[in-house]
Amino acid sequence: MKRNRIVYLLLFVLSIALGLLSRVYNEKLSDFLALYLGDAIWGFMVYWLMSVLVSPISYFKKWLISLFFCFSIEFSQLYKGDWIEHLREYKLVALVIGYDFIVSDLICYTVGFTLALLFDYFLLLKDKKVL
Repeated sequence: MKRNRIVYLLLFVLSIALGLLSRVYNEKLSDFLALYLGDAIWGFMVYWLMSVLVSPISYFKKWLISLFFCFSIEFSQLYKGDWIEHLREYKLVALVIGYDFIVSDLICYTVGFTLALLFDYFLLLKDKKVL
């Protein structure tokens, strides 16, 4: 049974909305959630984006692609060249490529796309192809 890219696209858009809301209303969240929830939702969103772009592949391969994508962006934040710092002045670009390398972001992203994989596998039940 083919996975429905429209469902994945809707989950991607919903994740963007939830991520933005987590930033707007972060003062209403606990300190822990205010600090980490947005990054976990970012990982969630990346998994759904990969589901739209590279389906149908296995859940684990989407997870690995998500990991590579998020970790690449996070490690790219170690580079502080003038041209990329100029790009970071634009809010939309900064939301995508970030500002500073933070190890906890890697953990949050991993939690996010792992939760998305579990949601995809157990709740959407499109197929049983894990690896």
